[in-house]
Amino acid sequence: MKIISFKDAPLDYVSSRELQILKEVSHPNIAKLLDCIVSKSSIYLVFEYYSMNLNQFYRSYQTQQNRNLEEAQVRHIMVQLCSALAYLHSLHIMHRDVKP
Repeated sequence: MKIISFKDAPLDYVSSRELQILKEVSHPNIAKLLDCIVSKSSIYLVFEYYSMNLNQFYRSYQTQQNRNLEEAQVRHIMVQLCSALAYLHSLHIMHRDVKP
């Protein structure tokens, strides 16, 4: 769940393009927005559950295996990331927060 305070986002965020995109996109490598709950002070975005994000997965793997990911694993992850970005680009959507 992502909580957005109205201090950080105006009330019109509820009808914003970003929220519409989150509701409409459907791709196996993009977390699905399940619900949007608006309270007096915040917006709660409820996404499908994943036990960890990519950074947590990488750190967990390093700790448990005591080594970095194999090249084939990195390639598999990159294919998934590129697939999701290509899907967004096909809809003329640019992700503005892709991190290395």
